[in-house]
Amino acid sequence: MLALFGIASLFFRQSDAGSDQLSLVGGFFAYAFLAFAVIVGLIAWRGKGTRDAHRLAERFLNENETVARVIGKPVDVQMRPAHTEQSENGGRLTILAEVDGPLGEGSVEAIAEKVGDEWRIVGGDLEVEDQHIALAGD
Repeated sequence: MLALFGIASLFFRQSDAGSDQLSLVGGFFAYAFLAFAVIVGLIAWRGKGTRDAHRLAERFLNENETVARVIGKPVDVQMRPAHTEQSENGGRLTILAEVDGPLGEGSVEAIAEKVGDEWRIVGGDLEVEDQHIALAGD
């Protein structure tokens, strides 16, 4: 952003523009920077609520006996974007993940619920080679 302002100011200096025009450009870049900072902050803040659920799901998949029996250990978990429904005091999150282990690979759809400040896994489904295997929650 600062580099763009520098280039714009050089352009304005070369074109004999006055300090009024340069200050308008500076104000524009200041507001553009603030808007960018707010957008980045909102994105980071919005994702914060589901990070705990994703960590819980990863631990759940690594410790689940059914996943260990079908996929093997260690389990490599790759999270994918998922659907979130949150309210003021709780929420529900569908967690999608690809799992890979020494015995095979598959995909998981797990459901996490948030009550108060705590997330818990209520269940899920492991799909391996067109087989659907139910996963019990915590």
